Amino acid sequence: MRAYGDGAATGSHSPGDEQNADNINPIGLSLAELRRLKDKFQDAHGQQTKLTLEQFVDALSNNRPFAEANGLFADQWQKELETLFMKIDASCTERVTWEEFTNYMLLHMPGFNVGDG
Repeated sequence: MRAYGDGAATGSHSPGDEQNADNINPIGLSLAELRRLKDKFQDAHGQQTKLTLEQFVDALSNNRPFAEANGLFADQWQKELETLFMKIDASCTERVTWEEFTNYMLLHMPGFNVGDG
């Protein structure tokens, strides 16, 4: 299984990695977009930080064209992201870390927990 949040996963990748990530990614994030998203979970010094609901929605709103292509309008997409945030924030801290996000995606999103072989 591939861990997108793992530093080892970003070290070496083949040209097909982007396409493979697109094929199994339920919210339409390419590998490059996942890397940019991970940066949103870091402060200016590269330290891990937690995102609030507003920051989380803003970070994932860059992917709105994918949502619209799949029949969701901007307000529906925002509601979907808010619901996703609440599911990830099971401890009700009103903040989500990169680890919480990736763990949730790997465990709960269809297609994300597909093995390599």
